[in-house]
Amino acid sequence: MVAAAVRQRHGTSRAAGNRLCRDCRHKAERTAAQRPSPRCGKPGYLRETTGWCGHCSRPRQAKQPLRVCRECGQVRKHAGLGLCSPCWQKHPGRPFIRGEHLRDRLAEPPLWLGDFVTYVAARHCVARTCGFVTDLGRLLEDEHSNSPQALLERSHRPGCSMGSFARALEDFFTLHGLALPTDQAERLAAGRRKRRIDAVPESLRRRLRHFPDASPGPGPPGRHPAPQQPHPGNRPGNPA
Repeated sequence: MVAAAVRQRHGTSRAAGNRLCRDCRHKAERTAAQRPSPRCGKPGYLRETTGWCGHCSRPRQAKQPLRVCRECGQVRKHAGLGLCSPCWQKHPGRPFIRGEHLRDRLAEPPLWLGDFVTYVAARHCVARTCGFVTDLGRLLEDEHSNSPQALLERSHRPGCSMGSFARALEDFFTLHGLALPTDQAERLAAGRRKRRIDAVPESLRRRLRHFPDASPGPGPPGRHPAPQQPHPGNRPGNPA
């Protein structure tokens, strides 16, 4: 009775003359309709157009034929501009092509985009330059402001280092007068001071918090000790 109640609850009740429930009958009918595929030999539903199962009937993407690389001369898969993948990765024009693709995707590309690609391409390798262009495209295509100062602020990576991309972006913007430099040096100094204070025991930490602010600056030039002169017997050329 319990099994009958469970079958009735899930809609799997069967008549008195049926050996299988409704779901098992449908599954058995689907299994009986399958035939071995002439191509793969696995059971499946044969298609009228091809006579094969669904997996074998789906069109396959044709494999790219091997070509002779115009740079290294080896027969390999074509990656772009008649080059194989290793030669294409090192091609100096790849960052500029990626920059042009980024310009085509943007509705309002910035005027300095081409100059930035030229600037970083002259100072970094091809792979890193392409990475910088990709990172710049990620910032230009989001919903935030695309002003140089806003881009520079969002390009910083969390942590001690601002990141090579943010550093390259800051150097380019400050060189062309597009943005002000960030306070990265002050942030690092504040982080070092906080870590050093946290490492001090709790009994001395309260006094140490005010020490850097109240510490005097460098004294007048007359108070600095004069550099020590070497002893005459230790001068170069004198015998020991």
